[in-house]
Amino acid sequence: MVEKGLTTMAVGNALRPSGFTLLELMFAIGILAILSAIAAPSFASLISKNEVTLTTNSLVGSLQSARQYAVSNRTPVTVCAVSEGETCASTTDWSTGWIIVADDTVLHFEEDLPSRLILSSSHLDGVTFRSSGTPNRPIEFQLQAAGYEEDRHVCTRVSGITRSGREGCH
Repeated sequence: MVEKGLTTMAVGNALRPSGFTLLELMFAIGILAILSAIAAPSFASLISKNEVTLTTNSLVGSLQSARQYAVSNRTPVTVCAVSEGETCASTTDWSTGWIIVADDTVLHFEEDLPSRLILSSSHLDGVTFRSSGTPNRPIEFQLQAAGYEEDRHVCTRVSGITRSGREGCH
């Protein structure tokens, strides 16, 4: 039975409006809130893990690109932490980003990392790849993220090979 603007259902001999009661709606919202509270920490951890993976892959790609450019163009190429004005900074904190430089020309600029990430290196002046593809020294990077327990390490060995993993560069 339908009345003007209101849907009703016949229940036994009585007519009852269809829909949700306030109590039913509050109960559904309560369950939704509990499920959201359970899922939120997992989601935050997933975001941190993805940021760590993305930054690790970006750093490895930058190091490999710098090495390839050095070999292809027979010129030294430096990868270093960036300071203001897109110049190399003498620091072990790479959280401000990094640049690839050859012949005083910036080839690539990686911007600031997400605020929850901390990227540090084992040397102040970054790494320079020679025209042979070998670095001036081995270097290790450590990437940490708030809300993600596992650190990631990026290692460039004396051979010039770069790898990443959960363990250090022993």
